[in-house]
Amino acid sequence: MGYWIGVEFWGRGYASEAARSAIAYGFEVLTPSPHLRSLYGTKSSLWAHSAQTGNASRRIVARSHSKMGCF
Repeated sequence: MGYWIGVEFWGRGYASEAARSAIAYGFEVLTPSPHLRSLYGTKSSLWAHSAQTGNASRRIVARSHSKMGCF
């Protein structure tokens, strides 16, 4: 997932809501192909990264890790 939010909309929770929705969609709707299941098993996980450090985007990724099963 990628996003850009104009400065006037910062701090309103839009990115956090988008992250929550993407995580829910990933775990509730998407299913891995049989090939991927044969490689990685049935355990599902998502991976997230922020290109920025020390900002709100980085905090969203950090908070989301516990919900995604990433460490």
